[in-house]
Amino acid sequence: MSAIIAALMLPIPLAHLWLHALLPWWKKYPRLFYFWGFIIWDGAFAIVPTLDIISPIAIYPTSFLRGIGLILIATGLVAIIWSALTLGARRFFVWAVLRPESTSQIRINHGPFEWLPHPAYSGYVLLALGNFLINGKLYLAGILLYTLITLPIVIWLEDHELGQRID
Repeated sequence: MSAIIAALMLPIPLAHLWLHALLPWWKKYPRLFYFWGFIIWDGAFAIVPTLDIISPIAIYPTSFLRGIGLILIATGLVAIIWSALTLGARRFFVWAVLRPESTSQIRINHGPFEWLPHPAYSGYVLLALGNFLINGKLYLAGILLYTLITLPIVIWLEDHELGQRID
């Protein structure tokens, strides 16, 4: 289960970094962004099972840590799903960024966005932390660190792009 969660999460920050790095190009060819996303998810699902097998244990999870990990994963999933439901598919899956004319351009301030500006990203961090606490493998600590480093950059890029689109 930890490998599946890791493979699902791993490409998200990378996809968003490349989304913003090449945004003018992706806007010309939006469907290629989704194709590229499929390729990196496919790559993650190919690589992560091997990492799961060869990765050493960084911490030996106790029952208590596993319980905390499950709570964090459940909370993270709720944040991600609630964010997706609040935003709708076009916004959550970045179509509103790739084709801004296809979606009304408003800042969402209800649902989980009342309390957190980026609830899905907070959910990804909780998933990564919970996943590491349940399994304890070193590669999961690396994914957690990678998530903690890349998501603030993604958030900054996303806020900048959203400000340009809305303001």
